[in-house]
Amino acid sequence: MASVAAFIAANRFVLGAKPGELAAIDRDPRAGLSAPLDPVAAAPAELTGLPDTATTLKQIRQARRAPGRCGH
Repeated sequence: MASVAAFIAANRFVLGAKPGELAAIDRDPRAGLSAPLDPVAAAPAELTGLPDTATTLKQIRQARRAPGRCGH
């Protein structure tokens, strides 16, 4: 069973805990509390292969400058 400190930390810093997270926080508080904040770890598997925002914006800018683009 997780400690009271792990429960308090999860509610204060991470907006509550999902099943199994209290045990992780209890074992390693720093890693347990920072894991939900990691955007790569939090992303669903379907989204992990997508380009980052900077790459997507660069592709949009290049497409807008492409010759023969319709509309402008």
